[in-house]
Amino acid sequence: MSAVPLNKPLLSLKNLLLALGLSLILPATACRKQTPGPEETLEQFISSLSSRRAKQAYGMLSEDSRKQLKARRDRLAKAAGIEAKYDPFQMLFQDMDLVVLGSPGKPVVVSPVGDRMRLRVPLKTEGMKEGQPMASAEFDVVKEAGAWKVDLAGALTSTSAH
Repeated sequence: MSAVPLNKPLLSLKNLLLALGLSLILPATACRKQTPGPEETLEQFISSLSSRRAKQAYGMLSEDSRKQLKARRDRLAKAAGIEAKYDPFQMLFQDMDLVVLGSPGKPVVVSPVGDRMRLRVPLKTEGMKEGQPMASAEFDVVKEAGAWKVDLAGALTSTSAH
C-alpha cells in the first residue's frame, strides 16, 4: 500500500476552486426560471389584456411597439393641446381601444422565421353556432434580449373568419 506523502495536499488549490465554482454555478442554472416560448408569451399578453392589467401587457410588448405607442400618445396629446403622459392603461385601452373579443383559443404558429414568428389565435364568440367558422387574429412575436415580445407595430391583423 502506498502512502500519501504528508507534504502533498489531497486536494490541490486548483481542484478546490474548481469544485467550489461548480457548486455555485450548478444550483444557479438549475433554479433559473424558464423563459416563456412565443405561444405562452402571447397567451399571457392576451390574458393581461382580458384582465385589463395594462402594465403587465405593456411590459410584454416589443421595443418598437412601445416606441410607436408613445409616438401615437405624443400626436394625440399635441392635437388635444395637453402634455403627453405615458400611462400604459391609457395607451393600450384608450388610445388603441384594445379589447379581447370572445374566448381566445390556443395560439398556433403560422410562420416561424427565426427570431420572429406569426401566431394565429382563434376567437370563439358568443352565439357562435356549431360548425360556424371561427374568427381569428394574427400577431407577430419577436425575440428581444432572449425573451419573446408581442409586436403590435404592424403585426396585429384584423379579425377574419378561418
